[in-house]
Amino acid sequence: MRPTIPWLSACLTLYAGAAAAGEAFVGAYAHDIHVFAIGGFERGAEISAGYRSSPLAALGFIGRPSLYGFGAVNTAGGVDYAAGGLSWRFGDRFYLRPGIGIAVHDGTVGKFQVGNELNLGSRVLAELELGAGWQINPRVSLEGSMVHMSHAQLAGRQNPGLDDVGLRLNYAF
Repeated sequence: MRPTIPWLSACLTLYAGAAAAGEAFVGAYAHDIHVFAIGGFERGAEISAGYRSSPLAALGFIGRPSLYGFGAVNTAGGVDYAAGGLSWRFGDRFYLRPGIGIAVHDGTVGKFQVGNELNLGSRVLAELELGAGWQINPRVSLEGSMVHMSHAQLAGRQNPGLDDVGLRLNYAF
């Protein structure tokens, strides 16, 4: 594992935790699958952990989003990444949670795809999320979520993207 990603993940998580009390989460994801991205270059699962703040009243003008930060490590030596951004929760017992942020990864970055290696074209990518969850009790919730990372061809034509789909367990403080 490359040392940059865990360090960046720790910084993002501490920053999100300092913003306000909220919830910690852990997740397991099917990695590099085809939803929006090309998919199928890498194997293994993506294991993630992070922190999400309580809704931020100061950002009420955009719907009181929560600030989040998390890191993800691939079990087969593929792309590891750290991401941070804003997410919104719509609903109570059953809910939707869209999010938008920025991710930094340690995978291959090049101008052209070579062979069967995932080449994301840019070190920094937009990170979009969509989760659907169930509030089990006041402290615990379970989410199915998808994480999509891409640069939308803003950094060049090389843009296979990356999609991870899985489950996330949240614990509120």
